[in-house]
Amino acid sequence: MFHCPHCGFTLDRDLNASLVLLKRSGWVPPSVPAVELHPIPPLPALGLVGRQGGAMRQEAPPFMAG
Repeated sequence: MFHCPHCGFTLDRDLNASLVLLKRSGWVPPSVPAVELHPIPPLPALGLVGRQGGAMRQEAPPFMAG
């Protein structure tokens, strides 16, 4: 986690690094009106309620030369 010692702002370090790279490249975010964001609730019809995190697929077996 990135934590600013001056203002106390906290951000995931990978996200912070990507924002720094974008800023250094000259990227400017598009001008859009400010909107309040809300999380989307899980959809029971898709079986997403109560599901725990984890791998969706199994890892492929190791390659064997032969």
